[in-house]
Amino acid sequence: MRLEDIILCRLDELLEMGQALLNLKSEPEPNDVCKKQACADLEARWVTSIQEFFSSVFGRENVYLQSIINLAEGNIDYIAVQKIQEVLASARDDLEGSLLFELRTSIESEVFENFIEHAEQLLNIGLCVPSAVILGCVFEDVQRNLCSIYHIETAQ
Repeated sequence: MRLEDIILCRLDELLEMGQALLNLKSEPEPNDVCKKQACADLEARWVTSIQEFFSSVFGRENVYLQSIINLAEGNIDYIAVQKIQEVLASARDDLEGSLLFELRTSIESEVFENFIEHAEQLLNIGLCVPSAVILGCVFEDVQRNLCSIYHIETAQ
């Protein structure tokens, strides 16, 4: 299963959990303490799972997470759950529209930058061979990715 599929599957699970919460909140105010507690428990689990998901996939400084944090402040009523569901649906649409590829490219460039800095430090202290090995690996990976993008077959 590809990373994109795993992420989309998790978003679907969170959307289903939100729908279950909407169903609970749409029922008349329950007098049953157990029902109230079940609703509060599901709400806490759902919001926590969403926040963890977005911070893991997109980092802590992303629009989706900030929107959800703002919507989840205080008492989460039926309308807040609907709005959070819309944020989840928006994220799903963006991921299907190749935003994840941009995210992956951004992460890869940061990682490569770190490797290049590390190779430069090794070179500065006279460790030429380890520096060359690191740079060779970075070059190979970039080359492999470019071949994949332009559908050029490579030897495995």
